[in-house]
Order: sequence, then C-alpha cells, then structure tokens
Amino acid sequence: MKESTKEWLGIQPADFAIYAAFLCLVPIYYSNNLIIDSLFTMLGVAACVVSCWLGMTPNLELGRVNNALRFLAYPLCTLAFLYVIYLNFTVW
Repeated sequence: MKESTKEWLGIQPADFAIYAAFLCLVPIYYSNNLIIDSLFTMLGVAACVVSCWLGMTPNLELGRVNNALRFLAYPLCTLAFLYVIYLNFTVW
C-alpha cells in the first residue's frame, strides 16, 4: 500500500498515537478521581507528543500537500486534546 494511502486512511504510527491520546479522555470524562484524571492526562499528553514527533517529520514519499497537512494536523489535534483536558478540570 502506498504511503499516501496509509496517510489518508489514518493508519500511520502517528495516527495510532493520537488515537491513544483521545482514548485516554474516556476514563478522564467518567472519573471523578483527581489521581485517575491526572494519570490519564499525563498519558494522553505523552501520546500527543509522540504523535507530533512521528507525524510532523517530513516523509519523502509524500507530496508537499500531504506533508503540509501532516505538519498542521498533529499540532491541531494536540491543541484539541489540551482544550478538552482544560474543560475537564474547569467546567466538567
């Protein structure tokens, strides 16, 4: 399978890391325990950092458009994750 197809299907290693980060939001949302919330927050932030590290590096097999989208998408997903964490600790 071509690298661009894997990228658009969302089956790259960086995609799985960001999926893991957003899966960490499930126990955070349903838990009322500060320790569990903090633990899963740290795991999610670590997964976001890993996804940015893996996903923002340019891939020579992809074109300029795909690399530009990768460069923007992973930090935006990380910001969305951090916003939901902010909502968890302030509003929910």
